Amino acid sequence: MTAISLTLTSPLEPSVRDTLGDMNTVAAALGIDYVLIGATARDIVLHHLFGAPRPRATRDIDFAIYVRDWDDYRRVRHALVGRGYTPEREPHRLHSPRATPSTFCPSAAWRRVNPRSPGRRTAPW
Repeated sequence: MTAISLTLTSPLEPSVRDTLGDMNTVAAALGIDYVLIGATARDIVLHHLFGAPRPRATRDIDFAIYVRDWDDYRRVRHALVGRGYTPEREPHRLHSPRATPSTFCPSAAWRRVNPRSPGRRTAPW
């Protein structure tokens, strides 16, 4: 995966900055790629990069993480909990130490071929 660096026109909120930093540290330590998705990604590009007004406020931060299997996913989750993140009932949701809700969606590598639709992949759940 290629890292992209942006020069922002305004600073990120501390909770966003810290969550991105934590995810980057964990992903680098575990050798796992990820991408920021959702409204926070949109806001960084449109508001913080180009100065456009935000269409709506959202508190959560969403990531797609590229894992080979559930063990990889559990390692990412465990590492984030070790950095002070609090698990929610749903296994893909955590709250940062600043109480920012975050979603960590496993993606791609572990998906298996859907036997009913050759060429398509499906998640195991």
